[in-house]
Amino acid sequence: MKDISTMAKSKVITGETVELKIEIDQETCIGCGTCSVIAPDSFELDKNFKSCLKSPIKDNKKTILEAAQSCAVDAIKVIDNRSGKQLWPES
Repeated sequence: MKDISTMAKSKVITGETVELKIEIDQETCIGCGTCSVIAPDSFELDKNFKSCLKSPIKDNKKTILEAAQSCAVDAIKVIDNRSGKQLWPES
């Protein structure tokens, strides 16, 4: 895990693994928790029931992508660090 940071103005949580950059838009998040069920070693709900990243992020690329895809409101963005391509949501 490289970095986890919060940008206060936009309420976006970001984190990185060697392979992925993960962004969670907490304003969009509805707190359903599917990400934390699918990838419990990477995601959890904070005290406001919004998705956030654990440190370090321990789930593999496939599991993190599945967790992002499970989000009902597409609040989780996943970007491939090697290619720079956004993997989810598909653009």
